[in-house]
Amino acid sequence: MNYYKGYYTASLWSIPDVQGKYECTDEEAMQVLRVAMNNEATYSQIWESIDSAAEFENLKEIEE
Repeated sequence: MNYYKGYYTASLWSIPDVQGKYECTDEEAMQVLRVAMNNEATYSQIWESIDSAAEFENLKEIEE
């Protein structure tokens, strides 16, 4: 199952992911993840990907 209570959970990032590429403490790795996941470029890219996937699935966008 790739979802739990409405959240997509198949792709999660963790401290070992960062430490597999950089020498750092757990705290430093978590800070890297915090900064990487909470920046405008990341949000923008995710929304663009969601829009592309929805278009591919022929979903109709809700008019506001």
